[in-house]
Amino acid sequence: MAVWLLWAVVTASVAFAEDPERLLHEHVAEQPELRAAEAGARAAASQADAVGLWSDPMLSVELSSLPIDSLWLTHPMAGVQFRAQQTLPVPGALGATHAVAVASAREAQARADEARARVEAAMVDAYWRVGLAERLLELTTAHRDRAQELLVAVTGRYEVGQAQQSHVLRLQLLHDRLDDEVIELQSAVAQRRAELVGVGGDSIPGLTWAKSVAPLSAPGALNDWIAAGHAHNHAVAALVSRQAQADAKDRLAGSELLPPVTLWAAYRVRRELLPQDVGRDFVSFGFSAPIPVTGPTRARAKRDAADAGQQQAGDAVDDALRDLDAELTGVHLRWARASERALRYDGSLRPLAEQALTAALSSFQAGAGDFASLYDAEVALLDVDRALAVATYQTYLLRSRARVLVGGELPSAATPR
Repeated sequence: MAVWLLWAVVTASVAFAEDPERLLHEHVAEQPELRAAEAGARAAASQADAVGLWSDPMLSVELSSLPIDSLWLTHPMAGVQFRAQQTLPVPGALGATHAVAVASAREAQARADEARARVEAAMVDAYWRVGLAERLLELTTAHRDRAQELLVAVTGRYEVGQAQQSHVLRLQLLHDRLDDEVIELQSAVAQRRAELVGVGGDSIPGLTWAKSVAPLSAPGALNDWIAAGHAHNHAVAALVSRQAQADAKDRLAGSELLPPVTLWAAYRVRRELLPQDVGRDFVSFGFSAPIPVTGPTRARAKRDAADAGQQQAGDAVDDALRDLDAELTGVHLRWARASERALRYDGSLRPLAEQALTAALSSFQAGAGDFASLYDAEVALLDVDRALAVATYQTYLLRSRARVLVGGELPSAATPR
């Protein structure tokens, strides 16, 4: 029993030298899919800088008014004409075009941030699942060894007629069940480590494994979480950017109802053809615009499509916010329950279970206690140890999920309790 208690105290005090989540966060940037997403976001931002500018002016040079029978400057009206023209943007069109590009770039960046958060959360979750599997394996192995010690003790008493055969049988079954669970947990540990390798979290320099960790308390009020999620959730931000695109496309489609106008000016240089013509130069000015035959119909069709897209984007944002509120509420509630359970088990139930096992073992060894109390005390401590480990690690998994939902750090930092 003393060895068991010493083991529990030592393993409870083990901690890691480096923050594993910080190391995983630094390792995320090396993932190829994230580098590609970031490159796409940067490309979209660069394109947005070039959208919404005026079109380049045009300059043309021509030999003008040449007679058909002499393609040279031999006629009084012939000359070299220089012409410059500029298409004027429709009011509001350039701003709407630029707004579409900017919103598209913001959506690309939000999607890249979402991918990064998803990959990082997968790595962090895999790390803590490995830790939980390792902890359950350690606990189950210790209880299996404890069952073996009790089995030896009870078998000895059975051989001298101080215990029943059913007592030996029950302990043998408990030992064999725990031995099977140890094998299953060893397989689970290997599987969890493989999952960590699969998400790119293997072989990180400085990454260590904790034998035992303290539960985290859920930081901040639920309303603070929801406010942070509405402001910073990457998936919501992408949908909001898409809604902004739809709004800008609606304005752009409205501006296309007006035709673009092109202004032009020309200067013709003429030869002197004395005595008929002194060769005065000519200037001319004008404008051109398309005849609105089918253009308004196309513009109205774009406007209708933009209106539909605007409504769809707004509905998508509303649905995403409702789903986010519901999931944040669930995570906050489960985290609070897991933290409370871990603290209660560690602070009261586990000490009571240890005391009950110590008392039952002492009474049994002295011949004053019954086997049922000893067996029940061992099973109760096993259940408490496992429930404590699951609840404790669950707080770390829920923190990882909460960070994804709020789009970063929680309103106040979660600390071990």
